[in-house]
Amino acid sequence: MTQRFLVYVLVGGVCGFGSVFLEYPGIFLALLVLIILAVTVRKAADLLPVGAYLVGAGIVGLSIIGPAVRPGEGVQYAYATYAAAWGYALVTLAGSVLVAIVVILEIRRRRRGGPPSPASDRET
Repeated sequence: MTQRFLVYVLVGGVCGFGSVFLEYPGIFLALLVLIILAVTVRKAADLLPVGAYLVGAGIVGLSIIGPAVRPGEGVQYAYATYAAAWGYALVTLAGSVLVAIVVILEIRRRRRGGPPSPASDRET
């Protein structure tokens, strides 16, 4: 499960990078990838890739835009605004909450003695 999480964080990071530097077309492409991931979700355990994607996109976007926003001096480029920085922060927070919910559901399932979810790495 950890490897899949990291793969989706990296995919989200690439989309977050593209959404910063391509601006509106990049945001459209990032949303398109998110929609494709969300459509493939069949049950709650499959929400981990969506949350990981959001975490990756938010962290990379915020780490690029955050330092460019300076109070009182203006911005270094047009897209670096407080609204964009808060947007990426909220995307990161939403992804983190989604991942936490999936992990809590998986822990509860294992404590009850139920079968592991298909997303877990208990195949060996």
